[in-house]
Amino acid sequence: MATIGAIPSPPPKWAEEVFESASIVNSQVMLSRIPESSSQFVFLNGLFMTIGLSYDYTITGAVVTFNSGVLTTGHVTIKYSYS
Repeated sequence: MATIGAIPSPPPKWAEEVFESASIVNSQVMLSRIPESSSQFVFLNGLFMTIGLSYDYTITGAVVTFNSGVLTTGHVTIKYSYS
């Protein structure tokens, strides 16, 4: 049942970006947009990566920083929602 007078929120927009390991400089990539909090899914060669300083990567604004030893060869795919 719809609430009278309520303005529905627009659905989130999703982006997917792929980076080859050769294009990752100083263990960082810059996304085209700033992801909404906790909306990102990061994959290294198809394997899901875990966010956090003690894990695979961190994210600040549109910058994704990979922790040391995570990247070798291949590609990184990042899917995320944005406003």
